Formats: sequence, C-alpha cells, structure tokens
Amino acid sequence: MLLPSAPPAPQQLSYAALLASRDTTHDGDLLTEREVIQKEMARQARDITAKSTAMGVIPFEATDELRRQLEAFKAGAVNWVGMAVTADGAIGLGEARTVDVKSSLAPHVDAAEPRFYLLQHGDTAFFVYSCPEGAPVRLKMTYSTARASVVAAVAAAGTDCSKSFECGGPEEIEEALAYELKGVADGANAGALSAAADAPLPSKPSRPGRGRGRLTAKRP
Repeated sequence: MLLPSAPPAPQQLSYAALLASRDTTHDGDLLTEREVIQKEMARQARDITAKSTAMGVIPFEATDELRRQLEAFKAGAVNWVGMAVTADGAIGLGEARTVDVKSSLAPHVDAAEPRFYLLQHGDTAFFVYSCPEGAPVRLKMTYSTARASVVAAVAAAGTDCSKSFECGGPEEIEEALAYELKGVADGANAGALSAAADAPLPSKPSRPGRGRGRLTAKRP
C-alpha cells in the first residue's frame, strides 16, 4: 500500500513566511504613540551620529552670539542661558539673563517647543533639556539629535555641568529642579559628615614639664 505523500515543502515555507509577515505588520499596532516616537528618535539619532562620525563633522554648530553668551555664563555675568535650534540647523541663543532661582523659573521656559537651558545655582551648573509633551514629533527628534552638539558647545566654552535633568515644560521645571537641588544638598551633607568622621581626634593636652618640649630641651 502506498502511503499518502506529505505536502510540498515550498508551500509550507511560504505559509510560514506569510504568518511571519503578518506578525511583523501588526507589531506596530501594539506600540503606543510614545513608544513609536522613542523608537523613531533613537533610530534617527543613530543614523545621524553614524554619518557625522564617518564624515568627521558636527551636525549642529553654535552661533557666534551663543558662544559669547556661554562665555558670559562661565564668567558669572548671567546665570541663565536658553538655547534653540535655528531654521538653518545651528544652535542659537534663545535668551541670556540673570534669574532669581528662588522665584519661579516657569516664565523663562518655552511651553510649546523643546529647548536647552543652562542654569547656575551656587557652585552647581545645571544642563536642562525641556521637551513639552505636545511639541511636534519632528522637533522632538531634531532636539534629541542636537543634544550632543549642545553639550559639546557648552564644554568648549569652559562650563562643566555637574548636574543635568529633563522636564516636560514650564509646569515641571520647578519640581525637577527642587529634586536635583535636594540631591546636591544631600551630597554636601554626606560629605561633611564623612569629613567629620575622618578628622583626627584632638590630642590630650600635656602637663607642664612633659611632652615634646621636655624631650628636646637642652641641659644647662
């Protein structure tokens, strides 16, 4: 008796390929809008970084005006510098001024578009990236890509930002800064406690006629 033959292998492979293609097609439906944006931002950042590295160029150059204000920030003439990507693909100056950190910073933060900010508070320089939730996706990708160039421009001007944080716009910057300042204060307190613990204990006073003075005294 002849056994029934198995279905042709090519048909099985084709069906498996069809299922795989369907799964791939529907993967995007399971992602949220935020996840799609994050994936696209990461992909574009990788592409631009790879091309720039291969060509030996910096994607975004700082304008002369911004460089001057970064130097003023370093010198302490201002304690707040806002930076924005210009229409021709450069990093330009948004604003430079002296602000009262104890009062509200929200009026100085753009509510519609991403921005980079420098803030000097005491001995600490903060690098801030503000990205409002409702900002256009293209701008979010552009600013995400420009971030490395902005950090390089700030460092070239001589400013060492020991702290950095992100916020979602003017309504979040106060809380984000307060959190970072608490971390700075906690670190300073921990350092003070550590220094106090490591300090040598004071020596017991010597009675008259004892100690180093007696040992080194010359005989008459």
